[in-house]
Amino acid sequence: MDVLLKLKVLLDTDVALMDDEEYSKLVEEIGTSNKSQKEFIDYVLSYESLNVEDEYKIFMLLREIYMLAKYQENYNVNNLKILYKWVLKVMFKKEFYDYSMCYKFSDLLVKISNNIKQVFQDIIEKIDVYNSISVQIAICSMYGYYNFFEYKELTEKFLNKILIAIEKNGDNQGIIDDFNYFVMERINIGEYKQLENISKPENLNSNK
Repeated sequence: MDVLLKLKVLLDTDVALMDDEEYSKLVEEIGTSNKSQKEFIDYVLSYESLNVEDEYKIFMLLREIYMLAKYQENYNVNNLKILYKWVLKVMFKKEFYDYSMCYKFSDLLVKISNNIKQVFQDIIEKIDVYNSISVQIAICSMYGYYNFFEYKELTEKFLNKILIAIEKNGDNQGIIDDFNYFVMERINIGEYKQLENISKPENLNSNK
């Protein structure tokens, strides 16, 4: 069975019913074969009717491939870098706003690009200050494995976008809650004095 047939079987199978052995074979084939990688990439980028569940399965497949590539000498994932923008786009879909998912997207982006600063910058650029969910996805992607906030200039840009989004969105409580939970303890608050008031009760009004 070629890689596309295996992939289609994966996409047509309920997550709970996946065959672990067949899944492992698909991961290995894509991770080790340039030909299979090209077919996989072409399918992902050209197939227009992928639904959210399909995107989730492809994302998890990529994540598994990159995790194994760190330890398997016969894995060569350079070709898969072309899927970086696809992962970034899928990351910002409202269906993937989930505390257990957002940081996994940023982790995969770093693994693909091997560039923490670039990932931070790209996430900031994807924020729509008029769309609270996009802001929350960005915020929730900033905890986990990497110290994104070591880049002061980008951190200031990120925080400014959050502040603007709080002003622009009447329904801003989710942004404020996620900011306080995921960001406040991870930055040097002394350098960002203007943020200290965000969590005060008088500033938590959802009708700003």
